[in-house]
Amino acid sequence: MSTINKTILIGRLGNDPELFTTKTGQCVTTVSLATNETWKDEKGEKKERTDWHSVIFWGESAKTIDKYCKKGDLLYVEGPKRNRTYGENNDKVICEVHAKTFQFLTPKGVGASAPPPPQSENESAANAGVTQNTNHSEGSSGTPKVGAPGYDENLDDLPF
Repeated sequence: MSTINKTILIGRLGNDPELFTTKTGQCVTTVSLATNETWKDEKGEKKERTDWHSVIFWGESAKTIDKYCKKGDLLYVEGPKRNRTYGENNDKVICEVHAKTFQFLTPKGVGASAPPPPQSENESAANAGVTQNTNHSEGSSGTPKVGAPGYDENLDDLPF
């Protein structure tokens, strides 16, 4: 039986994207993504917890995120979780999500610049700039596209 390593996050960027180029010339962008959880304790008082996630984008996705996102933007991200060691003796570990698919959720005109044009010929004009799937061999993420049935334009009711 095979295993699955898949993380799905919807959160707000805690910082502006940081674009880097590796020694081999590959583009990389890193962001911190905040997700919130709210609940009521046994006394009925509202409690909230924020978790921070390190998200890594590669190649054209890295350039797109760097160009069109900014701190506070709402973003859907999907990809595998990976642990990376660092430090003098590789004694420190950081958990990162390597984004394979993402979708801009901040309404047009509210966040950074308008969404970009399609990244491949496979994306239709209807989805242009809304969803980026960096692994085109995989199918759609299953997330409703803007204007598609099931898409909710009222994003203000999200808990973060």
